[in-house]
Order: sequence, then C-alpha cells, then structure tokens
Amino acid sequence: MASSMSQGPCPDQSIEPSSASNSLLRQVLLKSKTWRSSVAFVTTVVGVGIALDTLNANIVVAVFPFRLEELHYPDISISGLVGWLLFLYSIGLVVSTPVIAVASERLGSRRGVMVAGQFSLLGSQLLLMMAPMFWVMCIGRFLEGIASAVIMTAGLALICDTTPDKDIGGQLGMAMIGMPFGALVGPPVGGALYKRWGYKAPFIFSILFTVVDITCRLLVIEKPVSDRSLGRHSLPKEPKRTEAVGLQPVQPSAGLFNEAKEPSTTVQVVATAPVLPVREDTAANKLPVIDILVQFASSPRLLTSLVVVFICSFVFSAADVTIPLCLQNVWGFDSRRVGLAYLAAIIPTLISNPLAGVLADRFGPQWIAILFTICGTPWWGAMTTTFSLPFFIFSYGIENFFVAAVAPPMTAELAAITRTMKGVGYAHTYGTFNIVMGTANAVGSIVAGQVYGHSNRGWDILCYIHIGLLGLALIAMMTFTGEKPFLRGGSWKLGKHASIDAAMENSAEGDQNGPTA
Repeated sequence: MASSMSQGPCPDQSIEPSSASNSLLRQVLLKSKTWRSSVAFVTTVVGVGIALDTLNANIVVAVFPFRLEELHYPDISISGLVGWLLFLYSIGLVVSTPVIAVASERLGSRRGVMVAGQFSLLGSQLLLMMAPMFWVMCIGRFLEGIASAVIMTAGLALICDTTPDKDIGGQLGMAMIGMPFGALVGPPVGGALYKRWGYKAPFIFSILFTVVDITCRLLVIEKPVSDRSLGRHSLPKEPKRTEAVGLQPVQPSAGLFNEAKEPSTTVQVVATAPVLPVREDTAANKLPVIDILVQFASSPRLLTSLVVVFICSFVFSAADVTIPLCLQNVWGFDSRRVGLAYLAAIIPTLISNPLAGVLADRFGPQWIAILFTICGTPWWGAMTTTFSLPFFIFSYGIENFFVAAVAPPMTAELAAITRTMKGVGYAHTYGTFNIVMGTANAVGSIVAGQVYGHSNRGWDILCYIHIGLLGLALIAMMTFTGEKPFLRGGSWKLGKHASIDAAMENSAEGDQNGPTA
C-alpha cells in the first residue's frame, strides 16, 4: 500500500516537465512562424537578395581583366572579352525570366523558386572562380544572369503577396535599397579582396554571402496561395458594411418563422462582401501565356509603365558606361576618384528609394513618379557644363536622387495593374518588368559606347538624349499612368490609396444597389 502510494506521484512528476517543454516548444514555433511570415522579414530577405545580386554583378567586373591576363589572352582582346561576359549576364537574365515567371505562378511557391535561383548563383560563382578557359567563364556569367532574374521576379512578387496593398510601395522601396547598396559595396570590396588575397578571394566572399542568403530564404514562410491578393489587405470600410449586416437579424419584422432565413442571409452577405474588390488569382495557374500577353498588349497603362522602366534603365546603363570616360577626359580622374564620384551619385538613392515608395503609398504612384521625373530631368542639362567639378558631381547626385527613385512608384504601379487583370500573377508582371529592364541595360550600354566614341561631343549628345527620353516618359505617365491620369482629368488627392478607396466605394455602391434591385 505504502509502496503503491509512494509510486503514485512519480508519473505526474515525469509528465509535468514533458508537457511544459512541449508547451514551450509550441510557443517558440508559433512565434517563429509569426516573424518568418512577417512583412518586415520578407522585405529584408528580398532586399538582401537584391543587394547580393547587385554585389555579384559588380564585384567581379573589376577582376575579370586580370583573370583573362592570367589565362594568357592577348591584351588587345581583353576589353572585348569582358564586354561579352557583361552581355551574357543580360542574356541569361532576359532568356530565363519568362520561365521563372511561369514557374513561380504555376508552382505556387516563390520561396522554392528563390532557393533554386541561389543554387544557380553558387554554380556560377564556382565556375567563375575555377574557370580554366574563357567559355567556362561565359557559362558562369550566364548562370549569374539567371539568378538575377529569380530575385527580381519571384522576390518582388513575394513582397506583393505578403504586404498589405496600402504599403506595397514603401516595402518595394525598402527592398530596392539593395541595388545601390550592392553597387556601392561591390567594386571596392572586390578590388580590395583581389589585391590582398588574389583572384579567388572575391568569389569566396560572395559564396559565403550566398550561403547566408539561402538560409534566410529557407526561413521564409509564404502565405497560402488562397490568401494572396484576395483583398484581405484593403478592407478599411468593411466595419460599416458589417454593421449594416448586423442590423438585419434584430429587425422587428423578423418573426419566429423566418429566424432560419435571417442567419443564412447574413452569412451570404458576409461571405460575399470581401470578394467584391478582388481579382481571382486562382486562375493565374491556368491562364495560357498567350492570353496573358494579350492582356499586357491591350493595357496602355501597363505598356506605359514598361516604357518608363525601359527609359530609366537605358539612361542609367548609358551613364554607367560614359561617366568614367567623361570624368577621365575632362578632369583627369583615375579609377579611385571615379569611385568617389560614384559614391556621390549612389548614396542619395539609399534615401530616395524608400522615400519614393512611402510617398507613392501616400499620394499614389503616378504622382510621385511624375514629380520625381520633373525634378530630376533638368540636371542632365546641367551636366553638359564643365566650368566646375563640384557642380558636375552635385548635379549628378541630384539627378540620381530623383530619377533613380522612379523605380519604386513604377513597381507599385505594376502591382496595382496586376490586381486588375484576371488570371495574371505578380510574377508575370515583374517578369516582364525584368525583361524590359535587362534589355534596356544592354541597349543603353551599346548605344552610349557608340555615341560617345564616335563624336567629340558624345557626352553632351547623350545628356540631351536622356532629357528627350525622360521628357517622353513624363508625357506618357501624365497621359496613361494611374486609374485617372493627370491629362485625363486626374487630380492630386491627399490620403492613402485613393485608387483602393475608390474601388471600395464602387464595390459598396454595387453592393447597395444589388439588394434594392
């Protein structure tokens, strides 16, 4: 008896610690799931991925010529071979983007596509680091372009899937900081590592960074496909409609025999109310690619956004090629001083990108894109003057501050357009955005090199070309951008998401008219 009583508490004592540890584990897992699916974490992961992509694209460019010298290629052909390596990066990006966009939508997993893209990046880094021949370097550079297409397609789509509609511009702007940051850090880090430890050092650095990035991507928890872009972010006026619905069951005419009807009516209204401002994303997995392209081609608003993206990318790629030559020819800059000049241009964009995104959420993407284009375009004219080096650098920095910040409002505009297209996913839209941007980068580099090299006033001609193109982009934005373009009766409206509020109002009006009819 005593022995049985003494043994009685033992099972309870062994169970209590186990249940407590299980409870603690469940709490940890619950908290982990919360932050791993949060908007801040997803935006950080995508921003780090964009920074890594830009870092990889820039960190190796400075060391390619030395590697080709080590492989005993003649000096006269090295510049041309480096040009081919840069070109193959753009080709890999453009060619792979449609496949990545379709796979991201059909598989329903942005994270899976993003992780696969990092293995492509690891392969490219290993090939570039160990390449015994030029053609192996070409393969590595092509794979690097594929990895870039992944983060700019699936990554931006993941942000749009996760972020409330009213905050998409700000989050895209924060993620876009990765571009100037990678461009800022890449060249000096690559040069320093090469000088200290040799050709393989920059690639080892990139591989370590890539491993960290893969870990972050694996930690991301995506929203279920059924929860993406279903209007769950944009229901600020829902309480009014719910309140109206709640009055129905307590009306005096609701007698005993229609008590069973009232709950069913209420449930029907509540169930259908959130669906009014949404598009059916579930059809995105089934819509043929040709139908998506037809929708794109028939949307002046989308085509205008893509034209603006092309022009801005063209302008910046052309400047990247010719700014160092201009500084060298006019003021005798060496590579170190050119790098300092780039700092003056890139650092302001670390502020302007998130600022433009937040303002786009506040006032509407079209207004911020138009305003920033107006403020940035005239500075290209100022850069045709050579009377003062500080004024030239200042003009370059101000121009970059405004024109580079057109990208976040345009990506937010693309997200808004996507929500209006049945069967079109964010990856489809941002895949097209990526193709246009990659094509513009390639075309801008080629055109700028030809214009600058074949005219004594090549720099001035390019500046005037940039002014003309940005002026064309400005007219296009004022004519077609936004739900109510400026030249078609649109007006500045203070407040968050005028377009979303208008859609909600139209939906509410339709909901009110439906029962009365």
